[in-house]
Amino acid sequence: MLQELSVRKILGRTYLNENRISEALDIFVKILMDYPDDLETLLVLGGFYLAGGDGKTAKSIYLRAQQLDPANKAIARQIDMAKNLEGGDYEEPVPTDLAAVSRLLQRLT
Repeated sequence: MLQELSVRKILGRTYLNENRISEALDIFVKILMDYPDDLETLLVLGGFYLAGGDGKTAKSIYLRAQQLDPANKAIARQIDMAKNLEGGDYEEPVPTDLAAVSRLLQRLT
């Protein structure tokens, strides 16, 4: 089980390194759906939303990550960055929902 998760993460990171955003996003969203408490995946997905300008959704994801690792100062910094982008009125209620991911992908590409 953990080996399969590790392989999926490597594939997702490879896609990111190759700037294949759509494929990377798809991999990490599916990982989070299967492993909702995976800290690394929460941080990656939060980063996607942050890069897409959706501070509210990014903050929500980072707050979940912070629950899993409260002593992690990097997560606290990400939350602060997300707060700076919170200006919009919209927050994705389910960040892994197909429509939410589609909107995110449009903003990223």
